[in-house]
Amino acid sequence: MTSLEQYFVSVIIPVYNGENFLARAINNILSQQYQPLEIIIIDDGSTDNTANIAKQYPDIIYHYQANAGPSAARNRGIKLAKGNIIAFLDVDDLWSDHKLAIQLQCFKENPDAEIVQGFIQKVKYLELETGEILSSHYYEPYQYILLGSSIYRSSIFKKVGLFDESMMYGEDVDWYIRAWENNIVKKVIPETTLFYHLHKGGMTYGKNTRALGLFYIYKKRLERLRTKATLSNNLINPLITISEYIGADVITKNYKSQSK
Repeated sequence: MTSLEQYFVSVIIPVYNGENFLARAINNILSQQYQPLEIIIIDDGSTDNTANIAKQYPDIIYHYQANAGPSAARNRGIKLAKGNIIAFLDVDDLWSDHKLAIQLQCFKENPDAEIVQGFIQKVKYLELETGEILSSHYYEPYQYILLGSSIYRSSIFKKVGLFDESMMYGEDVDWYIRAWENNIVKKVIPETTLFYHLHKGGMTYGKNTRALGLFYIYKKRLERLRTKATLSNNLINPLITISEYIGADVITKNYKSQSK
């Protein structure tokens, strides 16, 4: 038993045709060597060998559903989760070593926090003929709201709600804006917790802001503001801007510095 034994972590992996990455993602989570922990794989209608790979790990929870998109997959995982801490890992990304221990310690030191966020490192992988895999880092680690870079108290989803299942892209930004509107306390630790894999098969690879749904996200926010008289007075967070909360200012400065 550890000093962090009060935390039961449910890790949700949404996957669609992820046979090339799934075993690596599962082993990456297991390498954290943290307990108590459950891994929940939501197979969003895969037609490849994803199911057979998942079933090689008898201790994980595997759930198949007809293809409905990443938001629906994550929401199903949240509903199945038994832990009081929720974490996400996209099947083609990886966590850093000791991510859970570091972020759970932050929860322990900050009982008011409901999100602990780390930094993201973009990487590209090259698999050699020998089977060795090399990674190349792109840009400096940065703060942004990719879901796998953070961990969450499970109670937060009752306050903020689940992910918008009508959105195929940008659902994480939409959710974080709603968290900001509800004054959810978030702590940021300046350590890399997520390796974000850049590759042509990724869902957001090459998408512009319109495709990522950013206009729709802000339209939804304006609609909430127009009806705020019927909502909580907490709809506007006076202490921090949206850009500061999701890390948009940080990532913009990062890219500008890298392009010089």
